[in-house]
Amino acid sequence: MQLSSHQTLLRYQIEVFRANEEDTSTHTRGRNKPVQLGQIGIRCRHCKVLPVSRRKRGSVYFPRAVEGFYQAAQNMNSTHLQTGECPLMGNALRQEFANLIATRGISTGAGRAYWAKQARKLGLRNTEDGIVFDNRHQPHQSQQQHQQDSTAAGGSPRLEL
Repeated sequence: MQLSSHQTLLRYQIEVFRANEEDTSTHTRGRNKPVQLGQIGIRCRHCKVLPVSRRKRGSVYFPRAVEGFYQAAQNMNSTHLQTGECPLMGNALRQEFANLIATRGISTGAGRAYWAKQARKLGLRNTEDGIVFDNRHQPHQSQQQHQQDSTAAGGSPRLEL
């Protein structure tokens, strides 16, 4: 499976994280169920340093299933990154996105399957309460070391899809 250049660039603007107390304390628009402590979501890697209350529209998504990561990433791209909502993304990166959109060829169609496959490789699984990290999953040593080396704020491992 190969991602398009646009999907590859998008992937590096997003990180997977576990919801902490602050994440569960705010209402997320469009959700029927509240976010649960430890639930897995995706967030803008630029905005993650901001308090939840100061993050702009579209900077965080909590898909209900791993199969929803692709759509959540597309939503973040169209409502947060490409629109200029992200206050911390640099102009050079905005221009790179614009150039890729202007020159985008035919999509490979691998995006949806790729995001779900990568999520499962990380040990993410679907539950009634959303996506969680399966502690029984033991990633390869290099992945474990990467997760330890890239711990994000709040004690959540920074997991890249």
